[in-house]
Order: sequence, then structure tokens, then C-alpha cells
Amino acid sequence: MTHLLIVETRTPLDCARLRGVELALDAAADVGAHVTLWLFQDATQLLQLTDQQALAACAAHPRIAVYADAFAMIQRGVDATAHPDVTVAGIDLFTEHLLAGDAKPVWH
Repeated sequence: MTHLLIVETRTPLDCARLRGVELALDAAADVGAHVTLWLFQDATQLLQLTDQQALAACAAHPRIAVYADAFAMIQRGVDATAHPDVTVAGIDLFTEHLLAGDAKPVWH
């Protein structure tokens, strides 16, 4: 089974489409891939938006694991409990995911 490691760094405020979030949903649905979605930089602010429909769909999907970078959340004042289905973690765990032999990284 394909394992995609998708990194989202943008928000709808600076990018009309959240391609990383869309790709996670598409890959899990169409390809049957296991997806790990990481929110870095401004993408951590997705946890504070009123419309969290796409993010909630990712978090609820059985083949998608969603993580948010703890450092970026602190920098941007994002509440770590803003979305209970998103795991807040540090760069060490991301590095482990990135170096996993079966992971195919995709940056947006």
C-alpha cells in the first residue's frame, strides 16, 4: 500500500486551494493510500478557522493521520486543543515519518 507524507504549509488566506488537504483526501479515497498529513507554518492556523470541514474530513478518515507542528502552533498562538483529532507533535516525529522507508513525501 502506498504511504504518502503530505506537508501543508499554507492557509486559504494565502492560497485559494488547500492542495495538501485535498490531496490527502483524494489519495486515501481514490488510491487507497495511507496518508500522513502534517500541518506546518501557517497551515497550523487551519485549526482556528471557522470552516474546518476539509480538515475534519481528513481527521475522521481511517487511512489519514493528521499532525500539527507544535513549534509553529506556539509561534502563531494556535490552541493545541483546537482540534482533538489532530496530533500535536515536534519535528523529531516528522523526521521519523520522513525517513520511513515506505513514505513518499509531497510538499505544498
